[in-house]
Amino acid sequence: MKIFRTDHRIRYCIKRHSAVFFLFHLIISANAQINSLYTQYFSSQLVINPAYAGMDEALSLTLIHKEQWVGVEGAPATTVLTAHTLFKNMNTGLGLNIAHDQINIHKQTTISGIYSYRIRLGAGRFVNLGLQSGLKLFRSDYASLQPPGAGDPTIPGNNLRYTHFQVGTGIYYKSKRFEAGASLPVLYSANISGEINLSESPNDISGLFLYTRYHIPVSSGFSLYPSVLFRYNSHLPVSYDLNIEARLKEFLILALSYRNDRSISNIVQFMLLPQLKLGYAYDFAFGSNKGRDFNSHEIMLNYIFKYDIQKVSNGR
Repeated sequence: MKIFRTDHRIRYCIKRHSAVFFLFHLIISANAQINSLYTQYFSSQLVINPAYAGMDEALSLTLIHKEQWVGVEGAPATTVLTAHTLFKNMNTGLGLNIAHDQINIHKQTTISGIYSYRIRLGAGRFVNLGLQSGLKLFRSDYASLQPPGAGDPTIPGNNLRYTHFQVGTGIYYKSKRFEAGASLPVLYSANISGEINLSESPNDISGLFLYTRYHIPVSSGFSLYPSVLFRYNSHLPVSYDLNIEARLKEFLILALSYRNDRSISNIVQFMLLPQLKLGYAYDFAFGSNKGRDFNSHEIMLNYIFKYDIQKVSNGR
């Protein structure tokens, strides 16, 4: 009977711990690209580039919530709130990013303040230079991994906590038809408190983001917006997104996104009011992720405090 109980406990630990450590491995390997996991980032690029602050020409609030890997217990869930505005007289943009990520026993909250400066080039063209800094607070509840009535010495008994100070930068160019940006959302990261020092970990540096987008007017009230996002990190394979948006009379936006060997996303967005946009995205697992229940749901809400008799001039 004692052997049976011991064998049962071993099987319990293997079953529970294998799933947990599988998820832990995935979030650590993806930590460098955590900002890029949002599907509707093209509606609020502040999540990937601080130079985007002020781009909507008015106070803009965006809330995004994403549930990844539907059907997997302890799967990642992410919520981000962004706010930014432009002070035209000073050519200055200010912004705020607050993001919370959770995967099983691991929780991470990031708070960043953002500053951008606009250089006007004439004829509706300008360049924004952006800088952000803030804190990343990480916590792991290892004690919850212990099976009932057990005291596994291989599992830390206390929660792991640490806080990092982070700095990022970016640049963004925009004209009437074309826009492009480059950013390092986490250029520098240093541990300022916590049990261990992870500031030397390469996974804490976000890598380089390159984004470009072009406006193609098709007819009156109908436009196409193809865009590409590249992500590079020296410790991870190069990845990219290919996106195409179709806009109908600034009321309905339909988009399709392909993330290399990972997922295909269907996106629909509605302008409920000239200032209020609601979006939904569904990611289908693709390639090496196919058959792993890695499908995801994402909801986005954006409000721009800019009013006009006809419409909000920037319908982003």
